[in-house]
Amino acid sequence: MKKHTQKITPVFLAAGLVVGGSTIPVTLTDAATPTAQQRQAYDTVRLQVNGEALQMQGLLSEGRTMIPLRALSEALDFSISYDSETSTYTIGSGINQLQLTTGSYGPSMTINHLYLGDYDPLNVESRLYVPYRVLSDFLGLHGAWDNQTKTLNIVQANQVNEMTLTAEAMNDSVNDSEIAIRTLQLEGDSEATRRINETLQAQADKFMQASTETAQERPGDVRSYEFMQDFIVTYNQHGMLNVLVQGDSYVGGAHGIQSRTSLLFDLQTGEQLTLQDVLGANSNYMAELDNIARAGLTESGGYLGGFEGLDDEPQFYLKRDGLVLYFEPYEYTAYAEGFPEFYVTFGEPDVN
Repeated sequence: MKKHTQKITPVFLAAGLVVGGSTIPVTLTDAATPTAQQRQAYDTVRLQVNGEALQMQGLLSEGRTMIPLRALSEALDFSISYDSETSTYTIGSGINQLQLTTGSYGPSMTINHLYLGDYDPLNVESRLYVPYRVLSDFLGLHGAWDNQTKTLNIVQANQVNEMTLTAEAMNDSVNDSEIAIRTLQLEGDSEATRRINETLQAQADKFMQASTETAQERPGDVRSYEFMQDFIVTYNQHGMLNVLVQGDSYVGGAHGIQSRTSLLFDLQTGEQLTLQDVLGANSNYMAELDNIARAGLTESGGYLGGFEGLDDEPQFYLKRDGLVLYFEPYEYTAYAEGFPEFYVTFGEPDVN
């Protein structure tokens, strides 16, 4: 199944992420795999875990703080497994897991097998490094940055909603075509939990039905089709749960067909929340976001035209410190642009 890296435009993320009263350099940019001779181009970062210094050091790569893979297992107790057949490391054992794959073109990273933003790892002298940002966004790490000493103190803060999340698999083979679906479910018997689970299951059932019907129509002389749908929990705090569901269907041609749905739930009621529910206190938020999206799209090299303003209910998902506006492939940009994304941090002027 063919995939490509989605691009993210950090609109308000100019200098870094504000946490713990300081700024951690986290500019999201592409990073090629360096040679040993290029190592001197990286500044080193002192690393601490809960205030205790580590012997291992991180790197600064084009404004990004990079953490050695070894530190994740030895100092942060992350589960890490390795598949030699695919040259892939799996990091974490929770509902969100990272996959770091090494290859001749350099290392790449996915979250639950989905590309989301530019979280490119590094290979420096055969040592693998992952961006602090991806650990903060999806694996629950938090940190405080001391710019004077170039030190990052990492803590594992448990600030998520108190509930149990599980993943369930739905797999089938239809007309020599494989369908693989992973869906999220919440444990509990409350009315809100039931409503959320029904909505999530409906997404999976809809994808399964559409994939099955398409597979049944596959001509016998055409290569097998492939269908995959997975999810990422992008936000799980303050009584809200954001689940990003993404499907990838390959039915021939140069590339697959991708689709994405963001589901933001109120955990007290089980109802889905809109952007107005999140930012409604700011009466100018739509105009501000419209300007952000317009500037980002029109400045894109793959812009195809046609953007006249945001819909009444624009597509978005939440992250720990901001929100991401996104558009579908081909909606306004060429396929190579993936899902155009525009990141807005919470607390910036006029977008609160």
